[in-house]
Amino acid sequence: MASASIIRTGVVRTVSTTHILDNIAAKYGFKVVEVPVGVKYVARAILNREADMGGEESGGLVYSWHIPDKDGIYTASLIIAMASEYGGLTNLVSDVRSKYGRAYFKRVDLDMRNSKRFVNDNKDALLKMLSSLGPNPRPVTIDGVKVVFGDGSWILIRGSGTEPKLRIYSEALSAGRVEELINNAIGIVNQLLR
Repeated sequence: MASASIIRTGVVRTVSTTHILDNIAAKYGFKVVEVPVGVKYVARAILNREADMGGEESGGLVYSWHIPDKDGIYTASLIIAMASEYGGLTNLVSDVRSKYGRAYFKRVDLDMRNSKRFVNDNKDALLKMLSSLGPNPRPVTIDGVKVVFGDGSWILIRGSGTEPKLRIYSEALSAGRVEELINNAIGIVNQLLR
């Protein structure tokens, strides 16, 4: 089973993946590498020895000690092994939440042709408007436009690489904050489309 001793260089996650991973990594002194959405970017960081394991929001996990691609059967085996040590999956999840907090996440897809161009053409306006939605905003432009706030919440707007959709993601420590960020981001997009 994978243990903290296997992680030497750090972990990698996509820009749309939970920041609870950052909290876990910080406890063990591991760096977090943030990459664009797509398992190929996670695998590239691992192959470049920037991290030992990583994942993306859709559940794909990659390990330096395994094949350089996502493998659901291997990951399920690891989860089963960890859950058995905790007396069940519910206990494992409860332990993680009690130590690192519970994150609420939501993604909304808006039908939109040329969604990537929309984000690129409006990047400055999106950053400015999104930054007004919370305390101590920190912009991230790895893939689309993301703003991380001092309260631990974040909002991301990016064009899909596989469909004509604009994706809006949010994570926060409360469901209400997630809804607030998503609704405000939809309003900002609609305002920019006028």
